Amino acid sequence: VILALKNADMPEVYRQINARLVAQGCIILDGNNRKSDGGDFDYDKPASLAGLCLALAYSQSLEDGDVAFFDIDSAYLSAKLGGPPCYGRLPRSMRPRHWRGMTDPVIRIEGALYGFPRAGSDYSVEARRRLKKLGWTPFDAEMNLYWHTRNGKRQLLVLYVDDGAIAGRKSDVQEAMNELKKIYPITKKIQWLRNASKNEPVRHLGVDLYIDESDHVVLDGSRYAQHIIEGNEVFRYGGRQYNTPAAEMVNDMPEMIRSKDGAKRLVGQLLWLARTTRPDLFLAVVLLAARVDRWDSNADAAARRILGYLESTKERTLRYEKCVTTELPSVETFADASLGTCRATRRSMTGYCTFINFGGHSLLIDWAARRQRAVSTSITEAELAAIHEAIQVSTLPLQELVSAMMGRNVSSVVFTDSQSAIRTIKNGFSSRLIHMSRTHEISLGWLKERSDAGDFVLTHVRSELNKSDIFTKPLERIAFERCRALLMGDDC
Repeated sequence: VILALKNADMPEVYRQINARLVAQGCIILDGNNRKSDGGDFDYDKPASLAGLCLALAYSQSLEDGDVAFFDIDSAYLSAKLGGPPCYGRLPRSMRPRHWRGMTDPVIRIEGALYGFPRAGSDYSVEARRRLKKLGWTPFDAEMNLYWHTRNGKRQLLVLYVDDGAIAGRKSDVQEAMNELKKIYPITKKIQWLRNASKNEPVRHLGVDLYIDESDHVVLDGSRYAQHIIEGNEVFRYGGRQYNTPAAEMVNDMPEMIRSKDGAKRLVGQLLWLARTTRPDLFLAVVLLAARVDRWDSNADAAARRILGYLESTKERTLRYEKCVTTELPSVETFADASLGTCRATRRSMTGYCTFINFGGHSLLIDWAARRQRAVSTSITEAELAAIHEAIQVSTLPLQELVSAMMGRNVSSVVFTDSQSAIRTIKNGFSSRLIHMSRTHEISLGWLKERSDAGDFVLTHVRSELNKSDIFTKPLERIAFERCRALLMGDDC
């Protein structure tokens, strides 16, 4: 039995003790006493954060849109454990009295108990079977994100293991919840986004969600930010505040620190915050994460700066404005690269951010910053690698989701500040970049083919208006604040 304190970073009134019976799934033996994985099964990942953001954004495009959040009781046990028959030994304290005298009693495990390698897959397969019976259709690109047409309007269902959310018109969502309760045990109170406020938010996947006085949907990580600050004072060294989260590491001969207690915990906490509600932190945290196994004085300085910036901006949030429209939405991606950002490897950084545009209102759905897989020999090469990844990993998958959500194909626009990259893609070839298929594993021919097919429109944007600039390199204060305002809004 595993006990955990849920919402440990929140005030005491929100904290809950969760208990789960978990199988020691790392030790599964077959009849010959050899280790087994419990039979073949397909890996099934839960819904992505981009899927949740898409559902929240979609609710803002509807006149009477709302989102219902629910928690399925003992979710995994609602599914049968697949594979060959599996038996387990119960702890002595849990054995019934009539087992006394038995030498080595075992019990058949019927349910997909937490801890088994295949439990998550079996649960997702069973969830799809049940939801399909109710008329829900999984997205091809994301199998734990579903759509349903009810009374002529689409609904979205996001399933993250036992935590779920349904977005749509409120009356339709209420119907959907009533149906869902017939196939799943849902005893906890349903939380409605439109009833939530800053003081009484919906708590979902560690994020506070509510509606503010301007009718924005707010994704608020400020409680978690405060939790990070208070739990990592050892990295603060006096608590100086900063106005940007990242800066160039100027010490070429840093002092190595063999063991920094809490470094991995800090990086993990910052990564979650940056991925859920604070895209302005993302580059700084990614650069810090790259040093977690070789912690030195530069990493110490970087952690101190991130925490100092977080202290001065902990109330910042991600917001989706109300954008009711009958127009078909579109997908917008901004892609950028910086040449040789990583001083250790001389590799460039890729950065991108993707929005869904409802009637001229752009709502941020996905963002990323990562080091490229090979050294680039020119800025054009680095920009092409960034554009290729952004389109392949973010633009086209989101375009598929939005098209299925709306029941019609939607358009995509990809913005870049590199004129040379645009010319190269339109040509589909460059004699100086033939090596990119080997070094970066990208195809200029594929980019041209998809562009010519109308999958996306490649558009030039001035560097100072490129919203993804914040994900590629440390910026000085004025440039950083300008880019942050473009990405998150001026008063977030």
